[in-house]
Amino acid sequence: MVVRVRVKLKPLKGKSKKAIETSALANSGFASIVPEAVIPAKLARQLGFLPKLPEGARTETYVSVAGTTRMQYIPNALEITVSTTDREAGPVIVGATISRNESEVLLSDKLMDELKIQILRPGAGLWRFSDDKPEVIRETTQAQEW
Repeated sequence: MVVRVRVKLKPLKGKSKKAIETSALANSGFASIVPEAVIPAKLARQLGFLPKLPEGARTETYVSVAGTTRMQYIPNALEITVSTTDREAGPVIVGATISRNESEVLLSDKLMDELKIQILRPGAGLWRFSDDKPEVIRETTQAQEW
């Protein structure tokens, strides 16, 4: 099991202004310099980022355990908010990386910090917000694939 959270994605660039709610994988192994989210191409279409990329988009090289790949990066593309039954964290303005290989939204380590996501037990899917009381333990949400 891993930690997934409910997020609301509001596009700041592209042809759509409609916010979309989905799950996102809190991936502390996704190291970034700035808060960043990887979004599947199917979701990028719904957010209005494809087929025509917004102005300012660029191709970047990413290295993962699967190897090296090139993906499109859109700076300051989204506002992301984490939602639970009792509160929200954010919004945080982030860069969006469009992946044709991923089927889920991935949150980078820097974005997790900004959203105050603290992973307690990844194997059990347990987490909390960093400013939650110590007794508050939250459970992972169900995956939503695109």
